[in-house]
Amino acid sequence: MLTHWSNLNRFLHDFNDISDRLATVPTARVHARSSWAAADIVETDESLTLTLDVPGLRSDDIDLVIEDGVLQITGGRQRLEHEGGVTHRQERRFGTFNRSFRLGSSLDPSGTTAGVVDGVLTVTIPKSAEGKPLRIEVV
Repeated sequence: MLTHWSNLNRFLHDFNDISDRLATVPTARVHARSSWAAADIVETDESLTLTLDVPGLRSDDIDLVIEDGVLQITGGRQRLEHEGGVTHRQERRFGTFNRSFRLGSSLDPSGTTAGVVDGVLTVTIPKSAEGKPLRIEVV
């Protein structure tokens, strides 16, 4: 019976390891995972765009800092107090989150833009001239 659990633990460890490797994007490595602010990362020839779910948050509730090649995104929401009532179920998340993304050297953080629309934070970081593909016309 002990062997069965040992094999299951090994399988789960290997599965998590493979998932971590598949989730790595060459120009932005995820340093923390959180379902509170789940992220998608999309790279184009011109930029890298991070999209995070931040339901119920406004731009005032979120801080973005790029320092030493790392994008830090922090934010949070306070728990709502219901005076005179008893909470029977609390499914909505509250509290704070912190996400860190290591940026590749091909990006130009000085041109970063960010905005929140309908509970979705979009952060766009343009690529530097060195990071953009060089297109050569064949004549």
